[in-house]
Amino acid sequence: MPDLKANIAVVGAGIVGLAHALAAAKRGHRVVLFERTPQAQGASIRNFGMIWPIGQAPGLIHQRALRTRQIWLDLAPKAGIWCAQTGSLHLAYADDECAVLAEFAERAPALGYAVELLDRDAVLAHSHAVQPTGLKGGLWSATELCVDPREAIAALPDYLAREYGITLRFSTPVHHIDLPLIHTPAETWSVDRAIVC
Repeated sequence: MPDLKANIAVVGAGIVGLAHALAAAKRGHRVVLFERTPQAQGASIRNFGMIWPIGQAPGLIHQRALRTRQIWLDLAPKAGIWCAQTGSLHLAYADDECAVLAEFAERAPALGYAVELLDRDAVLAHSHAVQPTGLKGGLWSATELCVDPREAIAALPDYLAREYGITLRFSTPVHHIDLPLIHTPAETWSVDRAIVC
């Protein structure tokens, strides 16, 4: 058996892989994180950056989004990552749009959403970027966040290594997984579980 051991191997250091590594480390597991390139790229850079609880279906998915929001609020300052509590403003320029927003605002508290229905003047007070011509009102949610995906992907691995002792293996492709063994060009690891992201 190899001398290199971990409870969990995470293959892929994009945002999904980093999230799995963090969750496993918080549960006390020894984690090794593999990434084939010097820094994760691809979808984690292109399709990530908004933490958007308002856009999630009510129930379990929305609750998970709110927990994710809290993780980002806790994690970002510790890891030195910019995280703006932007909220979101949903605009109505037609009567039917106003009706939909009013209906959602009425039902929102029972569904777990904290929103505020705004008249035209309140919307304009929230943002100077709003096109005022034809504006009738809007809906405000304070739960949304923005992060810079490039900054987060670059900073999180070092933070996870420092804070949780996660072993980082960048520029290290995984060639073969035959649990409990993980094979790379230079190393063989023994792990209890592997998560491929």
